Amino acid sequence: EKTVPIESFFRKIVAVREKLRVLEQRINAHPKLSDEDRLQLQDYISKAYGSLTTFNVLFADPADRFAGTGGKDD
Repeated sequence: EKTVPIESFFRKIVAVREKLRVLEQRINAHPKLSDEDRLQLQDYISKAYGSLTTFNVLFADPADRFAGTGGKDD
């Protein structure tokens, strides 16, 4: 059995969100990606954000919660 302090758990979840945001920015700014490739990669990122909305039950402050596609909780 492995235990993780709750603070570390929250930091890791938020770190995943931040890394997805950076990846999204890099994809949008990449000069060699076609629009089709860019859209396909954006779709994967949107689905990952949607999966993260499962963790919203752990965040008391709505500003800290994850938002799926279109800014709505999935």
